Formats: sequence, structure tokens, C-alpha cells
Amino acid sequence: MSGELESFIVQLRSAGVPYSQAVRDFRKQFIWILLARHHGNQCNAAKELGVHRNTIKHMLNELGIDPNEFRALNGERPRFPVAGGQRSRLGS
Repeated sequence: MSGELESFIVQLRSAGVPYSQAVRDFRKQFIWILLARHHGNQCNAAKELGVHRNTIKHMLNELGIDPNEFRALNGERPRFPVAGGQRSRLGS
């Protein structure tokens, strides 16, 4: 895992992605995956993250994530949106 992470960081830097954007994108995708796993249940996602449910609500607002997207899919996992219309391989 450590080698994969290092390689990914090198790719980000080579692509000119600034640190602040990389951290924001990581946080967004991390929370996105947890919400998908819990079908939009913010309380369960917050427990897995180790934060209070109000904290995850603030994170969702800050990152522009709508938890209702996860509930409307009847068990199907939503695809993580990536700039430029592409899909992230982690969100697949």
C-alpha cells in the first residue's frame, strides 16, 4: 500500500495538482466511498470515520456531497464524479 500511495503522489505532482486540491479530492472520495458503503446513512459513515454525525454533515456541506444521491439508487453504488467527466478508478 505504501508504494502505491507514493506512486500516486508522484503522479499527482507530475500532473501539477496542488497539495490543497489533492487533499480535498482525497477527503471527498474517502467520504464518498464510506457513504456508498452505508447507503447514504450518515450516522453509520460517521461511526466508521470516528467522528460525530454533525461533523460528517459539515464535511458533506464543505465538500459538496449530497447524501440523498446514495439513497435514491436502491443499493447501486453511485459513481464518484471527477472533473472533466471522467470517473475515478477508486469510485468504480
